[in-house]
Amino acid sequence: MFRSLLGTLVCVPIFFALSARAQTADAHHSAPASTKVDRHATAPATLTRPDTSLGLSFTEAAQKTLAAHPQFRQFTLALDAAKARESQAALKPALELTGSLENVLGTGDVAGVKGAELTLSLGAVFERGNKRSARTNVAQSASALLGVQQRIAALDLLTETGRRFITLAAAQESKAAADRVLVTATATLDAIKRRVSAAQSPETEKLNAEIVQVEAMLQVGNAKRRIEAAQHALALIWNAPDERPTVALALYEMPKAADSASLVAAIDALPDIAQYGAQARVNQAELALAKAQTLVDWRWSAGIRRLEASDDQGFVLGLSIPLGQAKRQSSFIREAEINAQLPELDAQSSRLQLKTLLFTTLKDMQSAISDEHVVRDHQLPQANEVMKLTLRGYQLGRYSYRDVALAQTQVQMLEQKRLSAAVAYHLSRIELERLTGAQLNLISE
Repeated sequence: MFRSLLGTLVCVPIFFALSARAQTADAHHSAPASTKVDRHATAPATLTRPDTSLGLSFTEAAQKTLAAHPQFRQFTLALDAAKARESQAALKPALELTGSLENVLGTGDVAGVKGAELTLSLGAVFERGNKRSARTNVAQSASALLGVQQRIAALDLLTETGRRFITLAAAQESKAAADRVLVTATATLDAIKRRVSAAQSPETEKLNAEIVQVEAMLQVGNAKRRIEAAQHALALIWNAPDERPTVALALYEMPKAADSASLVAAIDALPDIAQYGAQARVNQAELALAKAQTLVDWRWSAGIRRLEASDDQGFVLGLSIPLGQAKRQSSFIREAEINAQLPELDAQSSRLQLKTLLFTTLKDMQSAISDEHVVRDHQLPQANEVMKLTLRGYQLGRYSYRDVALAQTQVQMLEQKRLSAAVAYHLSRIELERLTGAQLNLISE
């Protein structure tokens, strides 16, 4: 199944199909209004978005993970071992060659080897109850279960890749926002310096603006370090800690998910539920094997015996039949019968948990969409208008720098709130895709 995990990456999951798009459609919502204290203080428009034109898409990041993560090498080895167990289960009982030498090196009539009896025989176990077929079914069922479990592990690994991918995209966006804040703080400080020099503003305003600028510088440095940490975490998952990837994700494109009814209908096809069916088949095969073992195996032997004393030889036959096997096997059968009932109960419990998680995740996504839309369509435009009016009033001497700083801070907080909502949406969506198996098309059979 995983021998060629890079096989065919035919399509991209719904969630990350958005990652390859440009973010231009959203630029007029998310870019803050230009901060103009006067004609000399204008923030460059080039800092409104991080450059992700050369960034990795999620498909590329997933491909790197599938190609290089050590766990997938373990999958291949585990499947090879499972195939070996299937071959072992199909083996017939081996023939046994037995030899015995009796009545030698004794006294009297059996002194030396003159009374020796040499017996050579072949023997084997005669299996009854079709046990070899039952063993083979157990091994094959266990291999199928292992395959399902490995798909679950692969899904978990791709989901973790998605989380790290989103974290890096958010860090890149935060860095761009920190750059904008620094440009605004620097432009504001330059304007205030001119007003202080012209005796139009007190010295305290310049000092306060310098404090804001230093804080903005610190935030830019922190944002850079967050990007480095996120890059390291993402590259580490495909075993390349020295790489420093950038990613492309349209964070502010947040389409609604499908309705819960259609998503719930797909749950039974997921590996998380399919594993219980595979486990049930293993347990049924083990039950069949336990029942087959109530029929005892016979051990036979046939050979020839040489009697040295009389210079004669003859054939020997042997048959060994264990007694009481059916009674001894009853407790094993009872255990296998109980085990055969457990997977369906586990599946029912898992379905309930998945449905609960699905509903909760959908609500989280809806809340994130609502928060982002309210900030984008109402709060942020109003905050930008307040900042524009405050700046205009500051130029006319109606407002102090404190009012300007408050207006700028409000815009920055709303931009951060919008980013947080977008990140929460995408993290919820990657969890939803994990629950609904939307990433399965990235994993070859």
